[in-house]
Amino acid sequence: MSVHIYDNFLNEYEFKQLLTEINKREYTWGHSGVKGDNEYPWLTMNLDNCEYAHHILNTKIEPIVNMKFDTERIYLNGMMYGSQSAFHTDSNKDNARTFLYFIHECTYDADKYGGYFYYKLNNEIRCIEPIQNRGIFFNGNILHKGVAFDRCTGLLRQSIAWKLNIKTDNQTFITNNETSNTENISVMKNTSITDNTQIKSDKQIHQDILSIIDDGYDNSYPPNSSLDRFKPLMELTSYKHIQNCDKYINICFENEEEYSISKTFLKKT
Repeated sequence: MSVHIYDNFLNEYEFKQLLTEINKREYTWGHSGVKGDNEYPWLTMNLDNCEYAHHILNTKIEPIVNMKFDTERIYLNGMMYGSQSAFHTDSNKDNARTFLYFIHECTYDADKYGGYFYYKLNNEIRCIEPIQNRGIFFNGNILHKGVAFDRCTGLLRQSIAWKLNIKTDNQTFITNNETSNTENISVMKNTSITDNTQIKSDKQIHQDILSIIDDGYDNSYPPNSSLDRFKPLMELTSYKHIQNCDKYINICFENEEEYSISKTFLKKT
């Protein structure tokens, strides 16, 4: 079994954009984990048709966990005080995964808020604090539950769930990297929001990309390539969050040669 924690998962622009998309939609009431007598339902919002939620899956979740997925469903949970959940699994499939992401206002000292994510392992109940902008990636067959914030907070506990199935061409990754009877917990920090030096560097990269696309001359590597070769970059540069990216950008052309972006395209050795 594996549980991975990703703090500061989205940068400031991405987070605001996600909230904008969510605010266009409405909650419905009646969601629960197992629909049992020991649960009391909460709010839910269907995000299956939210393009930006799929964009986050493709550009953030899949790269950071190094897997490709088929999407089963995407939705937002809204748990108010009084909602009651029970331990459950999301799936009994070996290739099932869940990515849970918190958007509520709990930004520090979760002991004052409650609202923990609980999961069972080796006859123990463990918990993870529901910090805003934190993602949790875990096997779908792990027993888990979320609980509402304490009454004194007055906050709605909001978490987006991507219910996923690893694509068949990733099956080797499962058997080689995960064992059903062991636990793997990791915490990763994303400092892209606060690292001003990195942001300046990434903005320069962004400008370099635009200059290459807009320049009709052959000033790029490989030589004698036409402008059409760089058209896939147009979609990449249409997202403002590229200015705050925290990783090197690699481009792979049809001939499977890979190039890294700096001031020009340099062949990767």
